[in-house]
Amino acid sequence: MTEEVVSDFLEDKSDLDESWFGTCRRMTEHLDGFLEQENLNPEEVEFRGQDIEDFQDYLQDNTDWADSTVKNHVMAFRELIRYAVERRYGWDALFNKGNPMSIYSADLDDGLKWEEETGEDIPYITEEEHEALLDENENPRDDVVLRTLWDTGCRPAELRRLTLSEIDKTELIKNRKVTVQTAKRENHERDVYLSPTTRSKWVFWLYKGKRDAYGNSSHSSEYVFPTQRTEKMSQGTVNRQIKRLADRADIQTVGYELEANNYLRGEMKSKTREMVEINAKAYRHSFAVRACKNGINLALLAELMGHADESSLSSYTKFLPSDKKEAWERFIH
Repeated sequence: MTEEVVSDFLEDKSDLDESWFGTCRRMTEHLDGFLEQENLNPEEVEFRGQDIEDFQDYLQDNTDWADSTVKNHVMAFRELIRYAVERRYGWDALFNKGNPMSIYSADLDDGLKWEEETGEDIPYITEEEHEALLDENENPRDDVVLRTLWDTGCRPAELRRLTLSEIDKTELIKNRKVTVQTAKRENHERDVYLSPTTRSKWVFWLYKGKRDAYGNSSHSSEYVFPTQRTEKMSQGTVNRQIKRLADRADIQTVGYELEANNYLRGEMKSKTREMVEINAKAYRHSFAVRACKNGINLALLAELMGHADESSLSSYTKFLPSDKKEAWERFIH
């Protein structure tokens, strides 16, 4: 996607509604920063659904635009990608919403799809699996992240956006509390709480030199969890690392496979994507299940997880047969 392509794209849109042209123009002004943050080479990258989500996150993090304005600029970004593909290859790639591999589709697991394909409830991570992931991990940043996901049920996006200025050192050390900005809810923040062990990991990461020694970007980054090369983790970093660790620990299970045609390097190719049990979403599910098993009511759980009310928890409060048997045995005794 060269500067010439971007320029021609804007020229092509200049004959359209003035407001839409302005949106397209402002979108292109943010491209360089986004590509640099994500380490994407515009000459080589084949954009996917995850890149669309990452661009949306980038705009949310780097502008003060309302959510509706951000969404309009994401639509413009999609249009630019489509224009670039058609210009380069002379063919309209698969951008329809029905194609799960298209750029319109998020690269995320769909709980309903999982249940339809496997006939089973959405999986969650057991304590033994969590410990196995920790045992395989050698990355000090990811050690803090994994433990925090386990303790709090946070979304990875909430951790990746967390800045140093948002951390109250006294609250962290004394009350084991961290305040996060709730994803998927505008202008909403909530307190999450850490175990003593995880609190200690945070202290060593932030105040005992582990973060400073992590990489070249850590000194200039305002984010709690930078990468070794960039100031901030990308949207898919946590999920990819969890999957890698699960493979390494030999505890990963493929629930089903998605087969779809994918437009890759100018050709239509068939691609199979494995939908696995152990991923970032399964951590959030695990937190919800453990909270319910330990007596936290749904209204409080909704607050802890950042939902507006307990009606949103239905996809998370799915239990294994062993959970049901354990609850029944406690009841009759």
